[in-house]
Amino acid sequence: AIGPVQAYGSNSSGSTFEGWASYYQSGIGEYPSIFPCNGIVAATFNKPLIEALGEQLGEECSWAGYNGI
Repeated sequence: AIGPVQAYGSNSSGSTFEGWASYYQSGIGEYPSIFPCNGIVAATFNKPLIEALGEQLGEECSWAGYNGI
């Protein structure tokens, strides 16, 4: 899927992700959630957790401008 351009910060490691809010509105101070990989989530066998994670991921993708997979 193609989405918006990502903005990266400049700390000592050079790998800080600033998040969508700070890209579109500088100084807003909001950062995206970090989600574990699918293999780790599947290893929990926790269906309510997996469902909640999917819902949250969908919300954040929608907010960030992704409209499909």
